[in-house]
Amino acid sequence: MNPFLVTLNKYTFEGGNPFIRPQYTWNVELIHTFKQKLSTGISYSYLKDYFSQIFIIDSNSSNVNKNIIIYTRGNVGTFHNLGLTASLQQPITKWWSLTAVAVFNHKVIEGFIWAPFKATVDQLNISLNNQFQFKKGWAAEISGYYLSNSQIDLQETLTPQGEIGFGISKQILKNKGTVRFNMRDIFYTQNYSGYSKFENADEPFEVKWDSRVARLTFSWRFGKTMKPVKRSGGGATEETERVGSGN
Repeated sequence: MNPFLVTLNKYTFEGGNPFIRPQYTWNVELIHTFKQKLSTGISYSYLKDYFSQIFIIDSNSSNVNKNIIIYTRGNVGTFHNLGLTASLQQPITKWWSLTAVAVFNHKVIEGFIWAPFKATVDQLNISLNNQFQFKKGWAAEISGYYLSNSQIDLQETLTPQGEIGFGISKQILKNKGTVRFNMRDIFYTQNYSGYSKFENADEPFEVKWDSRVARLTFSWRFGKTMKPVKRSGGGATEETERVGSGN
């Protein structure tokens, strides 16, 4: 909410908005579970006074081209979301179990910045997790996700992104020690791109960071295993039980 501007670069500033209003959300959801393995659901949500990031032109700028951008946040309009979800937890074999989740969202975002805006996007998010338990203390995991074209804010659209990760572990020292090796974003696909709409121009962008990371860890559990201690509830609990039993 701080209205003072912070310089990001010579053409872009960031500032708060002291005039923001609360955002209200109404949700309804129906979920069905089949044999504790397959869960499906449908949901609908409606947001009033939707809160979004905003890119506006500084009309008071001394810049000749009037192209100084102010990045801020504010209430822009309404947000409708229809969602369909499906999740599966299934043992494939004795040593392999699978968890899969798929979420589809149909979004309609409407609002006003310098002109009326309306964005409609169909977004799909799929995630998979495979757990493997082998003999002699070996275990492994392969997981990943995929996100299609997506949009949350009124002026910014993101292109598809995804990630695949892998991990392996071994129990050692009579199962008191564990050696783990894992690597995330093996194919370097978690980076994403997109574009932003401004009043007199569109800006493509690309975001990259060191998302491909490998880790080797060792953990060791030492000491005796503590047995759970049964605690007494005290005299008040005993008195309550006595009265409840009618004695």
